[in-house]
Amino acid sequence: MRKTRFGLLLVGVVVLIACASIIHGTRQSVGITSIPSAATVYDNGQLLGKTPMVAELSRKTDHRIRIELEGYQPYEMVLTRHISGWLFGNLLFGGIIGIIIDAADGAIYNLKPEAVSANLVKVGEDPSQKTGLVISVVLGAPEHGERIGQLTPLPEGSAASDRR
Repeated sequence: MRKTRFGLLLVGVVVLIACASIIHGTRQSVGITSIPSAATVYDNGQLLGKTPMVAELSRKTDHRIRIELEGYQPYEMVLTRHISGWLFGNLLFGGIIGIIIDAADGAIYNLKPEAVSANLVKVGEDPSQKTGLVISVVLGAPEHGERIGQLTPLPEGSAASDRR
């Protein structure tokens, strides 16, 4: 009986010190959208579904996302894994055992970018000849692209804020 309790306690301690595995898990939610929608999404050649969707992807490996729609050129991008800030939580609380566990199950990583948004181009169309303007609003600064402005709330009492 005493050995059983000690064994359960030891297993519990080992599981609890894998900080990243507990806090943010071994899978990451990645939003995938396309214009036009209803495009087929593949992850490393495996069918995931249709856009728009949220895919639960393993943090352990990189992912080659391919988006296809009949009559449009396919869109591809790679989500790469980067060391998560939870590594430092393991250094403080979990020690080497926590780092080993999180590295083995992939919880030590984050996938970047955190969302995929594909603007599909019709077959035979030259994307440089498009005359439209595409504006994307993101909550965080992207790794690629250029920030050209920032939205700010209108002051209370202004004519535009009264129309809300």
